[in-house]
Amino acid sequence: MTVGVPGIVDLPRDAPCEFCGTTEGRQLSHIIPKFVFQHASVRSPTGFLRTNFSPNRRAQDGPKEYLLCLECERRFAAWERKFAPLFKSHHEQPGKTFDYGPEEALCALSIAWRVLAHARAHTEINHLTFGSDYSRTDAAFSVWKQVMLGERSNPGAFRVYWMWFDHVVDGPPDINRYLFHAVDFDVLASESSSFSIAHLPGLFIVGSIEKYPRSEFQGFDVSFNGGRYYSLGRKVAPIWLQKYIEGKMRIRREALDSISPTQQAKIDATVLKDPQRAVESPLFRSVFYDTGGQGRD
Repeated sequence: MTVGVPGIVDLPRDAPCEFCGTTEGRQLSHIIPKFVFQHASVRSPTGFLRTNFSPNRRAQDGPKEYLLCLECERRFAAWERKFAPLFKSHHEQPGKTFDYGPEEALCALSIAWRVLAHARAHTEINHLTFGSDYSRTDAAFSVWKQVMLGERSNPGAFRVYWMWFDHVVDGPPDINRYLFHAVDFDVLASESSSFSIAHLPGLFIVGSIEKYPRSEFQGFDVSFNGGRYYSLGRKVAPIWLQKYIEGKMRIRREALDSISPTQQAKIDATVLKDPQRAVESPLFRSVFYDTGGQGRD
């Protein structure tokens, strides 16, 4: 699996907790939950991850930051424990309708919030079109926090959407290998709208940081009372998300193409040690669909 974000970016450990403001000290927090990387490394043909930034180096974990205090880490972890079985079930058998509860919804929101918190803490990266001024994100950042604290029942105009993917047939080359075997996150913005985006294997979580037409996303709403996600039915996503995915696919392909012959030989040798594991891996299944496979397993 490839990781499309840098590793640890040092923030001051003694700063107040980004979520609750306590001064008890920050813990090293995963931006994308740890279970995503644990699951990916276990199911990988090689047992390792690689990043777009250092594709010639193996990795075993995802990016972390000093963001949350211990109590807030525990709060987020409780939601992650509910979300993890849902993620793993979908990753094993994509394309199924499923029910979910408030905790799974709050976990999705917490991921969108963490992505935005990371961006706001690193204005020097200039994620947004307006440079280092993140004041346009203040309202969503506050409202999302209120929902997670139980002070609001839903995020109102700052909606959160999730897109659970089935395998794509007759799509662009490598589409399934990107959708199901890459992780990345971003804050993306135009002059009038902005979004917090987290890509987990088989899943995109998109948070509207500013008001955005609800008609642009249909069939992907996250309900904070819990609900049912329908794999079929009328679904609409904005064209910019397709272009975003295409751009990320190019970056991933360029990173993989830059792997040195030495590292490629190590990958091949690892796979050959246990070819059965490779054949049974989700990656093999994605390659099957990317090369014209039909039907479901």
